[in-house]
Amino acid sequence: MQLTITKSTQRSMGVCTPNMYAFDGGHDPQQASHEALRQIREQLTRHPVITSVEGLPHDTVYKEIRADVDPSAIGTETPSGTLTVRWFVGDPTDPARFTFHYSDESGFDCGWHHHEQDHVDGFGHYQKRDGGNYVYEAFQFGSKEPARVVWEVLEELQTIVE
Repeated sequence: MQLTITKSTQRSMGVCTPNMYAFDGGHDPQQASHEALRQIREQLTRHPVITSVEGLPHDTVYKEIRADVDPSAIGTETPSGTLTVRWFVGDPTDPARFTFHYSDESGFDCGWHHHEQDHVDGFGHYQKRDGGNYVYEAFQFGSKEPARVVWEVLEELQTIVE
């Protein structure tokens, strides 16, 4: 007996399917980006430092995810912190482009990004606001799968804030 795993089966199993296709069989970047953000939202709701998560805009194809971070869980005394996530899928052969950006009421502002940047070689970088400007350094992501990047970034956030 041969088992056939379809894209629908993969999605129901929580497997990343970045190559989403339109009804006419063509690649649909907007739907693929939404699917990645939906998976990210699901993972954020499971993470212990996150207190709430919302996909924006509501009730439609997501363009970003916003999550409230429990400051005490990451070792800071600020009243609140926010993680904003954007994920862009273009052509299926292009690298994923995404940003995980954290800021809080103390003025701390940093992010882990995977996109072109003049300040570093390659796509991956970490940026932190120092005064009025960002300081950049190269950063290698262990995975480009949305669910895994969530956990990697939140582990990094806990390390940076402590």
